[in-house]
Amino acid sequence: MDLLQKGWFTEFSPDDLEKIKKSSSGDSKQLKSDGKEMGGAWPGQAFSLQIEEVLFHEKSKYQDVLVFKR
Repeated sequence: MDLLQKGWFTEFSPDDLEKIKKSSSGDSKQLKSDGKEMGGAWPGQAFSLQIEEVLFHEKSKYQDVLVFKR
């Protein structure tokens, strides 16, 4: 959850998330926002929400459910 900034949830495409976690060097899909490296399904795009707490998180083969307190 706190990959980019503490208290913010940011959604990446699964392949970009793995690249961000594994690589510290620049990647063609990497972008920066306020000095923080980001990735996204499309270059220049990521989705972020400022949240207080994750109330529920469960994954299945078909879905990933997250419930937040804002």
